[in-house]
Amino acid sequence: MKKEAVLIPARITREVFRRFAFFDAFYHQKHWQRPLAFALLMSAFSVPCFLLHGQRRGALLLGAVLLAVGLGLPLAYLLSFSLSLRRQMKRMDLRGERIAYTLRLEPGGVHVTAGTEAADYPWETIHMAYRVSGCDYLYVSVGRAYLLPHGPSAEKIWALLQSRLPPEKLKTFRI
Repeated sequence: MKKEAVLIPARITREVFRRFAFFDAFYHQKHWQRPLAFALLMSAFSVPCFLLHGQRRGALLLGAVLLAVGLGLPLAYLLSFSLSLRRQMKRMDLRGERIAYTLRLEPGGVHVTAGTEAADYPWETIHMAYRVSGCDYLYVSVGRAYLLPHGPSAEKIWALLQSRLPPEKLKTFRI
């Protein structure tokens, strides 16, 4: 029995890319940890100041400043991330009308073609595959992923990924 290659033309829309960017930054790369640690630390530093309100002059002001900085900077980070993402999506012109790249899932690995550029990734080197609602994310390395928006053959593609990748490299999310 001859194994056939599965051809996937990826059309990336703004919504697919936005969901991926948040997933990649806050789940895959865990960029939420440092802002949360900073907010918790600064909030903890403000507690003794509030407790010393009647005993030390300026304690209430210092506590308020620490709390404002501790909560304000992580919120500024999230706002900056969102605005940067909006600018990037506008620059990339993601309307889903054109094919961003084409993936060919073959017995030997994944072949990607984007314009005049091409790359091959053997199955053994694939980092991770995630299935989320509406799209599959195929990470060929820790920092590089290809988006596979769900279409008519989405189940066939996921079954192929399951047959080629070990279970620890496959994760399904309902987000």
